[in-house]
Amino acid sequence: MAERQPHDFPLVAARDTVFQWFRLCKLAEVTNVPLASLELMRSWIEGDKLRVLIDKVYPLARIGEAFAYRETGKATGKVVLKVGKEGGIA
Repeated sequence: MAERQPHDFPLVAARDTVFQWFRLCKLAEVTNVPLASLELMRSWIEGDKLRVLIDKVYPLARIGEAFAYRETGKATGKVVLKVGKEGGIA
């Protein structure tokens, strides 16, 4: 018997969709980018029409190294900072 996935449960799927929509609205508010533009970019990413190239990932505790690396001009993609416990900051 196949394991059930979250989308097999309509209420869970609906809740997740609502949470995703609210996160997108908050992102639009914080970045001052129109919600329609963010939805379009999301559709491109989900449809594999747009990919983000990540060069390196640093924990937030090493933010100085991340900026120094970016300033060298050697970065070929985005330099990402992890926050929270994964980023070394509790």
